[in-house]
Amino acid sequence: MKKDKYQKIYYIFFVLYLLILGYAFFDNFTKGYTHSMMMTLVSGVLLFVLPLLFKVMKWKPIYEIYILWIIFITMASLLGSSYRFYDHVAYWDKYTHCFSGVLGSIAAYILFCMMKKCRRVKKEDVSVMMVFVFAINISIATLWELYEYAGLVFFNYDGIRHYATGVHDSMTDILVCIVGGIFVLLCIFHYYRTNKENFVINIYDKFYQRNIEKGAD
Repeated sequence: MKKDKYQKIYYIFFVLYLLILGYAFFDNFTKGYTHSMMMTLVSGVLLFVLPLLFKVMKWKPIYEIYILWIIFITMASLLGSSYRFYDHVAYWDKYTHCFSGVLGSIAAYILFCMMKKCRRVKKEDVSVMMVFVFAINISIATLWELYEYAGLVFFNYDGIRHYATGVHDSMTDILVCIVGGIFVLLCIFHYYRTNKENFVINIYDKFYQRNIEKGAD
């Protein structure tokens, strides 16, 4: 098998993540930041969630997806919670939600093509596929905001900043997630319009070749 050039990049990201994680745990422990220390432990667990999913599903690794996952959990958990970027960096949660829209939409595109067991969506299915990707992305964003609202209702944990902004924080989180999803949809649309490949299309190509092609009709 041809060596995957992204595998080495993934290992570099993996090691860097562990180093940043280790320092976060040490720093939060020595300063007595109990909540941040616990979130650092969560960040450590999240590192292995996606590779474990691939293992359970018996899929061969797609290192571009692994890299995107590390970038996301670095933003959302490691920097956002362990290093308290949500409190100290303006709009950090918006950048994170926007990137989650990118990931969610890529995952939705892969899911649609998997269900169709195809490498490329047929021309007559492109519109349905675009709606599917958009719907999955906005559903993920909405479910996350409902989860945060449940934290407010049951534990008085104001992750959605309800007391400070009302519904503004939740609505803008969903909107920037949609923006990230639209970026992916534009990449997909551009490919089906021009037949010019891009990063999003190539990710699914590799996934298809390694995990679906042999079982496709």
